[in-house]
Amino acid sequence: MKIASMLSIALGMLAASQAGAADIGSRKELGAALERALQCKEGAADAFDARDRQVRQHLARLGVQVAGDIDEGPWDFKYTFPAEVSVFGHAVKHAAYSGDSGSLFLVEIAGDAVELAKLKEALRLQPIPSAQASQYANGATYYRPVRAPSKDDPYPDSITAGLQHRDGVSYVVIACETFDY
Repeated sequence: MKIASMLSIALGMLAASQAGAADIGSRKELGAALERALQCKEGAADAFDARDRQVRQHLARLGVQVAGDIDEGPWDFKYTFPAEVSVFGHAVKHAAYSGDSGSLFLVEIAGDAVELAKLKEALRLQPIPSAQASQYANGATYYRPVRAPSKDDPYPDSITAGLQHRDGVSYVVIACETFDY
């Protein structure tokens, strides 16, 4: 990647992180911000970058509890949302972020295969090819890259979804997965 292009991306990410959480003024806007982050919109996950003290404080004012170690990577954060927060028309209680080389930002929605099928259609997701399945986390079975794969970027940022079962409850997991090369 050319230096000018890398600088442009870095400046864009800096601007997004400075605006990020501060642009979220209500719990309804919090849900919309989560949807943007889960759709891998450029800089959208910065609104949830818990390494930033101001972001954590702003999220706390909105009723979001954040847990995780901010000192050194890899970073793993867990978010607990107030009851009024929803994504894609579904109540969301928990989200998680894990990052080091690449990242995973996900939410869990109580739901079954029927809900997964609805979200798959709404988000225009396709089955993950079996040859690539091991590249994706959290039981993801569907995905949509946000841009076409290329020689330099064979695994572009992708929206993923799948089912998980825990303690007798089924969850639809929706995520934005990024890969560093």
